[in-house]
Amino acid sequence: MPKYLRRHHDCLAELAVRFPDSHVIESVVIEPADHPLQLGLAAVLASVQTRSQRVEETQKLYQTMPMSLHLYGAHFGKNAYEALMSIALTDKLAVKCAIGTSEEYQRATAALANASNIILDLSAIATVRLIGLTNVLKSNHYRFAMSDSTALEINETLGPEITEASEGGVLAFKDGEYRMYHESAEERKRRFERDQEFLTELHDHVATLSPIELASWSPEVRKSVTDFIGLYGAEAISLAKQTNTILWTDDVIEAQLGAGMFGTTGVWTQCVLARLADVGALTREDYVTATAKLVAFEYAGTYVDGAVFIECARQSQYDPEAAPLRQAIDIIASPQANPQVRFGMFRQLLNHLYSSDITPFRSGMVIRACLAALAQTPILWQQLMILRRNSQALFGLNVIAEQHFNRCFDAWTRGY
Repeated sequence: MPKYLRRHHDCLAELAVRFPDSHVIESVVIEPADHPLQLGLAAVLASVQTRSQRVEETQKLYQTMPMSLHLYGAHFGKNAYEALMSIALTDKLAVKCAIGTSEEYQRATAALANASNIILDLSAIATVRLIGLTNVLKSNHYRFAMSDSTALEINETLGPEITEASEGGVLAFKDGEYRMYHESAEERKRRFERDQEFLTELHDHVATLSPIELASWSPEVRKSVTDFIGLYGAEAISLAKQTNTILWTDDVIEAQLGAGMFGTTGVWTQCVLARLADVGALTREDYVTATAKLVAFEYAGTYVDGAVFIECARQSQYDPEAAPLRQAIDIIASPQANPQVRFGMFRQLLNHLYSSDITPFRSGMVIRACLAALAQTPILWQQLMILRRNSQALFGLNVIAEQHFNRCFDAWTRGY
């Protein structure tokens, strides 16, 4: 056996002895199936349950505290890319990409109008991949770039691992039970190929820059910033300090840190997509489709208009319990949103439902869910009653639609 391979095996075998507090790699002996004491299996199940509890605790911290995506991922030995992916794919856990105020949005749009360079951090890269809109990086309207550490981090995250096709899986503890998520050799191969395609496209259209400005930071500032948002985050902020340059990040904590300490301007994905749509670099249809996906992944502060609301219904196949329609209905139920805007969105949805080939059962489900959401606001309750009394004016000659809406409305009010 070559000495390097022998040393490798020795490191793996003795890691738990030499570093008892580290859990990067754990070695467990699994007894035969007929063994009376399954201590090895019990240790594995206990470890899985402990990790599940730690995930729940970290999610609560992220929801309630100013925790960056880097710190979230660091709890599990991951980075901001993997942290955003995990949060976005977790139900009822919002991605804190923006505060959601009109002033914040106006500042971001003004910065985009004057910028010529956009620096992507890991969270922006994750979102672009998540919504399947890498073609926006081909736009000539902006020069897209990332830092050295960002490029290195994404390469290590998605780059070559053990390339032999082999089966595998993940054991998890969720909702009080253990679940095994299996990945076949073919599925693993396809995942690897998709990762390589994304990396190739990313590097083809996003330049990699060295953050020379970072050298001017004091060691104390560099350490504190790096500890909070990672070296890749610090480098992204450093690059964003250049003239006519802004930071594209879906981590509002990173954006606020950059603005407060270094005077950088942060923008988030919906702002960038809206700007590209305004200048013709992205079609209106692609913008609406992508925004509906952001709603599904619960990106905080996402602005929803009538077109996006309808697209959310379409993507969920008009099931009010499915994403993204469920999240869109939660938005129109929010008392923070403008009541008249919410009511206008509902009327647009009604016109769509009764002008499209949708079954009465599906449209009735959507209408009742929207009525329940809007009725939580007293002024909208009154407007809904007025809408019912004047339904003929809304539907005009479409008598069948009017009758169906009235039946849905009356059945809902009787059960409300």
